Amino acid sequence: MNIDKLQKQLDGEVKLLEKKAKFITELNVLMKKHGQTDASLLEILSSTSSTEASTPKRGRLAKKAAPAQAKAAPKKARKKPPARPERTFKDPKSGKTLKTRAPQVNKQIKAWAQAAKKTWQELEVK
Repeated sequence: MNIDKLQKQLDGEVKLLEKKAKFITELNVLMKKHGQTDASLLEILSSTSSTEASTPKRGRLAKKAAPAQAKAAPKKARKKPPARPERTFKDPKSGKTLKTRAPQVNKQIKAWAQAAKKTWQELEVK
């Protein structure tokens, strides 16, 4: 049982080594195709990493840099949207009335409408 476990582990490591070897051979082919040497490749890779560090990136990092400039201008307070109007609904069977601001999600009004086989809009008292 221990041998099977070790065999699986070795198979996984062999696959990783094969992937690395494939990558290296493909990289060497590309370097020869474009006439690059190991030193020039290292120079290219090191220069891109240093320029990336000095220039701001797009996306989240650029947004982090922006608030420093935005602090100079005062922010406007957001206006609250006006409250929905309160509406009155009446149960056609019992005559009970109910006031609500969101009738489309009110379970009691939905139940009344379903029992009366009407829509909730038809139960509104105008």
